[in-house]
Order: sequence, then structure tokens, then C-alpha cells
Amino acid sequence: MKRRCPSSRILGLLTILVLLVLVSCQQGGRFEGPAPGEVVPIEDPCETSPETVYPPQYPLTLLIAEAGIVIDPLIPILPEGNICLPYQYSIDPPLPDGLVLNPASGRLYGAPLYADSVTNHTITTQFPIESSSSSLQIIVPTAPPAFEYPSASIELDPLEQFWMVPLQLPGSGAVEVWSSPTDDAPIGAFQLNAQNGTLTLHGVGDYWITVVGLNSSGEDTFTIQVETVSP
Repeated sequence: MKRRCPSSRILGLLTILVLLVLVSCQQGGRFEGPAPGEVVPIEDPCETSPETVYPPQYPLTLLIAEAGIVIDPLIPILPEGNICLPYQYSIDPPLPDGLVLNPASGRLYGAPLYADSVTNHTITTQFPIESSSSSLQIIVPTAPPAFEYPSASIELDPLEQFWMVPLQLPGSGAVEVWSSPTDDAPIGAFQLNAQNGTLTLHGVGDYWITVVGLNSSGEDTFTIQVETVSP
């Protein structure tokens, strides 16, 4: 009868033992990750580092924007990584009419309504504890006037007076001088303020009046018909 070698028996027992250990490790040392659909919360960097502060940084510090033309939005440049973001953006003094600063994102966009201005602004970012600021200059170049009066046709009672103030249109440059080439209206039919364009009309007959607004870049005109009606 053939006897089994003791070393073979020992080797078999060791093999079984190793397999048992491996199975035990796989079951007991299994990684317990998040369940499917479970959201793992991310730490708020403003809570872990409330002292964070940095100035608002934009692609440029001088913005040249033409009146009536939409600018390419200015978007603040933020540091990379999981950092504390500003709570709020603010600007002082206010932007030219037509331009807007988003207080949440700092995005600056829009189109200046009126020409011929140079303004200097301070943009401030607010953090949990501190705040920081940077400067931005905005130049809106000159442009020809663009204006109108509230009405192009007026009916007046005899001897009635009526005032109208010109309305500056989007994209207009400032009017430097107001005038009227009208020379065929009745005497005393109207008065025009050469500084602000205010027009006073009188019910002394039927006539037309043309108003001219002028600046160094050009001019614009507006014509009004006046009729005097009997009661």
C-alpha cells in the first residue's frame, strides 16, 4: 500500500487556509462607497476658509464702449480650484445708463445709452469677513446728436402757449447748441432755448418749425407742425 507523502498533505492544508483567508478579506475588507444616487456633500470653502479675500479681476481696466452698441460682456477672472467665491459685487459710482453689473456673478454687460462721457468706477467684492476692490474706467466716445420732441404735430387755441422739452435718444451725443433755421413762421410764434432746447410755441397761426441740435460730431433735426384752431 502506497503511503501519501506528509509534505503533500501539509501543502494541501496550507492552500485551503490561504483560500479561506482571501475570501474573508474580500468580505470583511470590502470598500463601502456611497449608495447609488447618494449625494456626497462637498465642504463649503467659505466656511472652511472664511478669511479668504481677493480683488475682482477683469480682462481689462479700461473699457471703451460706443453709445447704442452692446459690449462684449466683462466676466471676472477667478482663481482656480475649490475656493470661496465672492458673495456680492457692487460698483460705485453707478455705471453709465445702459450698462449693468450683475451683483451675484460680477458680469458687466449692456450698451451705453448716451455718448460723450468718461467715468471712473470702483468694483468691490464682498467675502464672509473681508472685501476687496479694483478700478475700472469707462469711456463712451462722442457721437452726433439724436433727439426728438414728444409730438411732431400740435394744435393750439388762439394765443395759447405750449412748452416742449427735447428727448435724447439712445446712442445720442450731447447737444452743444440748439437752433432753428425757421424764418417763415409768424412773428413771436415760438422761442427756442439755445442751451437746453426747450421750445415755447404760441397759438398765432399755422406754421412749421425745424429745430437743429448740433455738436462737434454732427447734427440732428426735428420738425413740428403747429395749427391754431378757433374755439
